Amino acid sequence: MKSWTWLILPFLFLIHALDVNGQNIPLSETELRTELEKRGLTYDEVREELLTQGIDIANMDPATMAQADFIRIEQIIADLEARKRAEQDKEVIPENSDEMDTGLEDKSLSDTTTIEPEPVTEVAEEDVPEITIYGQELFRMKAISLKNEASLVKVPDVYVLGSGDEIAVAVWGRSQFDNEYVVDKSGYIRILNGAQRVYLRGMSFADARNKLEKVFAAYYSFSKGEFDVALVSSRTVQISIYGEVEVPGPVTIPAINTAFNALAAAKGPNDIGSLRNIELIKGDGSKKILDIYKFMKNPSVTGDHFLDNNDVILVPVAENIVAIEGAVRRPMKYELIKGEGLSDLMGYCGGFAENAFLGKIQIRRYTGENEKVIDINWPEYVSQNKKFPLIHGDVVIVETIEDEADNFVVISGEVTKPGIYERTEGMRLSTLILKAGLKNASRTDLAYLQRKYPDGTTSYIRLNPDEVLLQTGGQADILLQDQDMLEIWSRQRFADAAQIAVAGAVRFEGRFPYDISQGIRISEAVVLAGGVRRDASDMAVIHRTDPLNPKLKEYLSVNNLQEIISNPGNERNYVLQPFDSLVVYSENTFIEESSVRIEGAINNPGEYQYGANMTIGDLLTLAGGFKLAASKNNIEVSRIQIVNNQPTRTLIANLEMDGDFNVISSDNPEFELAPFDNISVRYIPNFELQKRVFLRGEVQFPGPYAIVNDNETIAQIITRAGGITNEAFTAGATLERSEQDYGKIVIKLDEILKDRRSEFNFVVKDGDVIDIPKIKEFVTIRGATKVREVLSDETINEGNEIHVPFHKGKDALFYINEYAGGLSDKADRNKVFVEHPNGEIKRPKRAFITRKYPQVQQGSVIRVGYVIEEEDTTDDQEEVNWTEVLSDSVAQAMSILTLILLIQRLD
Repeated sequence: MKSWTWLILPFLFLIHALDVNGQNIPLSETELRTELEKRGLTYDEVREELLTQGIDIANMDPATMAQADFIRIEQIIADLEARKRAEQDKEVIPENSDEMDTGLEDKSLSDTTTIEPEPVTEVAEEDVPEITIYGQELFRMKAISLKNEASLVKVPDVYVLGSGDEIAVAVWGRSQFDNEYVVDKSGYIRILNGAQRVYLRGMSFADARNKLEKVFAAYYSFSKGEFDVALVSSRTVQISIYGEVEVPGPVTIPAINTAFNALAAAKGPNDIGSLRNIELIKGDGSKKILDIYKFMKNPSVTGDHFLDNNDVILVPVAENIVAIEGAVRRPMKYELIKGEGLSDLMGYCGGFAENAFLGKIQIRRYTGENEKVIDINWPEYVSQNKKFPLIHGDVVIVETIEDEADNFVVISGEVTKPGIYERTEGMRLSTLILKAGLKNASRTDLAYLQRKYPDGTTSYIRLNPDEVLLQTGGQADILLQDQDMLEIWSRQRFADAAQIAVAGAVRFEGRFPYDISQGIRISEAVVLAGGVRRDASDMAVIHRTDPLNPKLKEYLSVNNLQEIISNPGNERNYVLQPFDSLVVYSENTFIEESSVRIEGAINNPGEYQYGANMTIGDLLTLAGGFKLAASKNNIEVSRIQIVNNQPTRTLIANLEMDGDFNVISSDNPEFELAPFDNISVRYIPNFELQKRVFLRGEVQFPGPYAIVNDNETIAQIITRAGGITNEAFTAGATLERSEQDYGKIVIKLDEILKDRRSEFNFVVKDGDVIDIPKIKEFVTIRGATKVREVLSDETINEGNEIHVPFHKGKDALFYINEYAGGLSDKADRNKVFVEHPNGEIKRPKRAFITRKYPQVQQGSVIRVGYVIEEEDTTDDQEEVNWTEVLSDSVAQAMSILTLILLIQRLD
């Protein structure tokens, strides 16, 4: 079949399957996508949503899907459609919330519609405009934001109540009361189940709380502090923000917000918008001026700027922007208003930096045709209380002090308080030394004073601090100059940090400081190391070296170490020099490690360390003793004879021992071993444990059987087991041999039982398993037959396998034609194999112009192989490419057609 024809089959199958279900299927993918678009969905969205729910429509067949599957997928698509529709719908907020007449009494207000403000879109960090003028950061860094919930903020006492505000009244103590109310369009709330009205519109929150406390005191009993009023949610107002703001236009917000919060909804003034002259135009035409700088100094000014419906916020262009640069705390641009000047600017920028040069504050001003420079002496300006006005575009520059301090002296090194000290007039060297304080480790007979000159040169003045301190004010106690530097050295600076080391067979190896008096000898060094260990020999070596000249090394051997330790006056008790290392050697260093070996019929053969006075019995104990098969009368000991300066000889001793490891008939029953002895324990000839054969299946008495002689055969073992049963299937008997990993061996048990001389009557071996199965009534046929044309799918197993009755004397072709419909067009007639139950495989034989097919036995398996087509490189490559196309096409086709069915079901 051509490769492209496989592409059509999935489509035909799906269309047929859907027609069977009675669906009217559109055959166009375009129609499907159009249907999805009507629902606000796309194919990719639907498939992705189904995948997240564990459903892959590319691998589903609508013809075989259960009703529950359709219902689940329909619900997922419907939920997706509803979710997308909800995302697109936006809640509509009434333009004038004051016109709402709630008519609500004590808060059983389950049907109240909550009016939420329009969401303020957060600006991504990278989209925030750069802050160029002081004050813009309040809006661009969101220091001021829109308040959306009254319950989340503290309500100021100056907040003015209006129609639509929702308040909660709580009483606790002797009386308990808690309820919520909404101010209606007339300005009232209704309390006591509507029996009394209280007018609150236009009142500040503090006044309203006081009024309600008096009203409720007439009906409830409570003390001071047991009454409270809270704003649950505020009404919404619609205002307009125009002028130089980032986002101008109408805004609907909760009335809890002030004009400053409302500006946050418009993202604040832009780069040319004023921060100081913002107009709040009320509905009655009155105006208030908003000054962001005043708010930054005192945020409580917001209490005078709450909003009502139809209020307008107008941000004009900033008229006077000046900049300040240099040594001030906050250099940037500032907006000044009428009447403000240089002094006000210095207040806004935080004042001068620590290194500001106040003698010249420079102002650069553009006068229309050229640039003008104005210098101001700040101390003089302040003392005369001058007022210097600044105009738009002025740049104020505060210079830094460039000159560094030089009226100091420095002391460092081995002193208590090193560092920089002020040089005062007439200050001498002794004064500096006494201020810094000397240490015990300070060297006081020599020091140098480093002095720098204006031309950049340096000189060193040699001093004697002892003489300076002995006669303060004397000739040695010189006068100090600016930037003089004195270093007091440590005594260790002029001494080598020498040490000695002791190692080897001592209790505490380590390094020890060198004795400058040269009092450390070998005996004292051993004492510093805790003395010698028990394994210490009488030998030691002094390793003498110089770190500055490592190539020169000397070794001094020390004999009779114990005598030196006990008699320190010994002439060989050498004085240790700096960097000497004394190594005391252990006796083990001079002992060659030796061992003995035992092998043969021993439980734990191997090599063991030799021990003093070690006997052959000791070694046998270490090795776990004799094995059961050990020949205790044939034990061989081989020994190396070592004579000074002569070739070694091997000596042999043959021993007989008893079970208690004693040597029999010997003057030395323990037989003492020597280093490097080898002991060989022989095995008893022909010693072995019983061997077994395992019989399974259809014999009278299955189980293990011991082999009684070396030539026992299969027939003899079966005879010992009482013979075979009536159910035995001798043609299927098998032999499995573990010896040398033979595995399964072909036998013919029926021939063995007929003739014990049969070549299949093998001699049994230890571990053999003979398995005789029950009679197999059927013959199995599998492979390239036409069985699917003659039998239903229910009776056919995987691989076209069927089981049929046995006919005595018939060949394989008989069974194929009789039961499997004959050979298929793809069958290879040379590959008709018959596998007998005992593992034998027979194949057809040529007989003149015909084929002779193998005979079939009970339980045989007939396998029919397929013809192998010749390889065509070009066609194969084309086939692979079409397979990839097929895989993608089938998945896409099934996905789309499955969705078509589901969409139509939704309709």
